[in-house]
Amino acid sequence: AGKIRNSAVAFLIGAICGIATMGVYHFLNYQIGFKTDEKNAIAQPGSSVTDQEEQLSEAAFLTQEVKQTGFTGFLMYQAKQGITITRSTSSSGINLVGGWAWGYFGIEVLVVAFIAGGVASSTANDPFDERSNAWYGKPVHVLSASFGQAPAIRDALKNASFGAAGQLMTRAALAAPRLDLTARSTADGHPESIVLELNEITLDGKKNAKTRKLEQGMVTQLELEQIMASAAGQLVVAATNDGLGTTG
Repeated sequence: AGKIRNSAVAFLIGAICGIATMGVYHFLNYQIGFKTDEKNAIAQPGSSVTDQEEQLSEAAFLTQEVKQTGFTGFLMYQAKQGITITRSTSSSGINLVGGWAWGYFGIEVLVVAFIAGGVASSTANDPFDERSNAWYGKPVHVLSASFGQAPAIRDALKNASFGAAGQLMTRAALAAPRLDLTARSTADGHPESIVLELNEITLDGKKNAKTRKLEQGMVTQLELEQIMASAAGQLVVAATNDGLGTTG
């Protein structure tokens, strides 16, 4: 939203948001879960518990358990109670208490901060069109190629031999491992500003697709048409405001 293109700044903002999210999660657990449990524990049949009564009971309980009240006392009580880590296939697990529990809290926050920062940094690295002051559209699949053609295609693209690059590719659907050529257009579909990406598609141990970017560069609509016209089969390419459309 802020159009931040500095990946380091974006990572920092994402990490701060991730840490704040974890703080909100634990605070809501305290405000809703813990306080509700406390009210239920002191409630008498046929009568309700006021917030003031709950606060007094909570303060007395936390003071007795960890000698600290409020949200900080709640976190200390959680650490004292411990955290049990179990496998999905087992009912038993490892119980982390005291310092180990605090260590788990710290690792949990760091992991969330790293993931959130990574997502923000990745977004900041996306192509940005300075002319229209907007991000490029989502990648649109153009062509594919066999896995072993990567060196030849990369050389052809680097040397601006667009026809030769297209001859090494096909519009047919290929199974992984393979190469995918994608294109990203500006918000207004400007024909002189198309981001071309060559990606390596492989499968991990669980047969999930993994994408690794090999090359990225700028081409014009005419140059993209040269690539596609040289591939197996003829394509008519049209630039639209929503991106690149292709028809057989």
